[in-house]
Amino acid sequence: MISTVLAFALAAAAPGQGAADTVAKTRKAYSACLSGFMKKSLKAGTEEAAFKAGLGPACTAQEQAFRAAVISADTASGIKRAAAEEGAGLEVEDLLLNASESYEGYKATNTSPAG
Repeated sequence: MISTVLAFALAAAAPGQGAADTVAKTRKAYSACLSGFMKKSLKAGTEEAAFKAGLGPACTAQEQAFRAAVISADTASGIKRAAAEEGAGLEVEDLLLNASESYEGYKATNTSPAG
């Protein structure tokens, strides 16, 4: 009896886990793209203003995939679409801000990220 209940619980949890995996994979891909752009810009000696201007457009495809994954996962869990879109936008803003602040820190200390 307990194993049947456990099997149903695992089956019910599986779709959510797939969505979480997709969000994690797309976040990782987007973050890696932003990091790659940052490393390339540091190597080229790009000024902060130019870096900030180019950061968003540098990873458009990865950003769109990440947004879509977040929105899909949120709406599948019952969050209204408008709130899911707002949440995805805030997550993207956070990633962009983090990359921008990291760039400023590396430029100020004349260092580079590992890797």
